[in-house]
Amino acid sequence: MLRLELSAALTGAQLASALQTELTLPIRKIILWSDSTTVLHWIRSESCHYKVFVGTRVAEIQSLTDVSNWRYVDTVNNPADDITRGKTLKELSQPHRWHQGPAFLRHTEDHWPTNPSSCPEADDSELKKSSFCGHVTVDSCPQLPEASMFSAWKDLMQETVRSLHGAADPNSESPHEAADYIKAENLLLKQVQLESFPEKVKALISDRPLPTSSGLGSLSPEYDKDTGLIRVGGRLRRAEQLELDLDLDLDFTLLIPLG
Repeated sequence: MLRLELSAALTGAQLASALQTELTLPIRKIILWSDSTTVLHWIRSESCHYKVFVGTRVAEIQSLTDVSNWRYVDTVNNPADDITRGKTLKELSQPHRWHQGPAFLRHTEDHWPTNPSSCPEADDSELKKSSFCGHVTVDSCPQLPEASMFSAWKDLMQETVRSLHGAADPNSESPHEAADYIKAENLLLKQVQLESFPEKVKALISDRPLPTSSGLGSLSPEYDKDTGLIRVGGRLRRAEQLELDLDLDLDFTLLIPLG
């Protein structure tokens, strides 16, 4: 029944829009009436909260009319109910509110029917089922300073080290350990690689081969699990007795994009 009431309201909105478009007479204001408090509640609500049938019709009504122009008419004063209450043709042929309109329209708005004092009972059957889908991620890489704001690598490193400690006091001159600078440098290099080679980094982390069209393939790139960096190497990386840091200094270089 409520869906029929809503469909009737949509028909009224479409008719009002058509008259406003086609008539050359100036129309100062359009008032639309419904005796269904639930339908009026739907029209004044967000259409996305309802299932498809109600939601699409409410959205169209809201696009065709001004929601504030919808008013409530009680059943006693609603001429639309006359045709459904067994009126005879003789009764309908006589001067009647069904073709003359309700009497209250001949008076000022303060004599018009007012909305019921009690709110309509919520019809939860037309509401979409709500569900929550959440995804929590922990970013192990802290927010780093914007590199373009610094003209010297030393200044960028110092600011990065301060950011790792929370930058509680930007004017603090307390010394930091060498490990802090090593960590800051690794984070900065990791960020540059992620920004420049995002798909290639994902492939190397997952131990997937790089596409043959990739320009990095000829550089024999490898993912360093200890630092999270991509390294490209030469023959010395096959030497089992060499430590990674020594290998890095000799023949195993970091992949740093330029430009």
